[in-house]
Amino acid sequence: MERRKAVHLAEEAVLPSWSWVSWRGNVQSESWQSGHDYLITQQAEPKHDSAEIHPRWSTFPTVQWQHSATLTSTRYPIHSQGPEWRRRFENETAAAPAGWRQQIDAHARRFFTHDDIPGHQFWYPIPIGVGDGRASRSRYLHCKTRHAKLQAHPKPYRAFASACVFVALQDADGSVIGTLRLNSSDRMERTEESWGLIEVSSGSVELRHSGKDLLDHHFADVFDEWVLPSWKSENKGVYEYYNVMHVEWVAPGVASRLAVGRVEKLAWDRLALEEIKVSIG
Repeated sequence: MERRKAVHLAEEAVLPSWSWVSWRGNVQSESWQSGHDYLITQQAEPKHDSAEIHPRWSTFPTVQWQHSATLTSTRYPIHSQGPEWRRRFENETAAAPAGWRQQIDAHARRFFTHDDIPGHQFWYPIPIGVGDGRASRSRYLHCKTRHAKLQAHPKPYRAFASACVFVALQDADGSVIGTLRLNSSDRMERTEESWGLIEVSSGSVELRHSGKDLLDHHFADVFDEWVLPSWKSENKGVYEYYNVMHVEWVAPGVASRLAVGRVEKLAWDRLALEEIKVSIG
């Protein structure tokens, strides 16, 4: 992928590196599905009354983000109500909010529907609101987060479905603990160096899928690490990890996004022991 250039050269027109809008190429939107873990079926899909449904894939916030138009302007917190609602309805006695209907399928699984969203089924209710029409044009994201430097295996790999280039991340013992998907194969020239990573969130995905090979998993085209010969999950039920971003420092405390990937949860908890304040532009 390549960085897009803003039509205008003014400072406020610079496209931020953290946004997909700033990139031209194969933007894989499949990775956004983890933010929709509340959704079971949509109108064009079959209802989930069979025992075989897609495995759950979820993203969890671990960092409090803020946004601002400039480095020195007011910073506004970014609030996400989704995780709060998910935790709330882990309690099966929680009453459905107004407009929502709780139902039970043939396999005794609870799900929800909403009067104003026909043809959709949800694992749990989500906040339904009306936008105020105002769009944020912030260039910078800010947070305090954990960071670590990891080595990359010298051999490049290709993603299972998209053919994107990625590298395997290693700890000091040479064990593969994650992957980093690169924007371009040109980045492979840096495999001998350490890669600076910051934590952006955590996630988990169910590995159960009728006992088939992981390459037949519903999300195999997203999880690059599953094609690695050395990759194995200690817990065959759920794969837990942290989403990380590889950054380069363009000014003191200011970073630019270079790539994103994942590191296994236990490994990151062991290696990422320090926190830093970072602004991403």
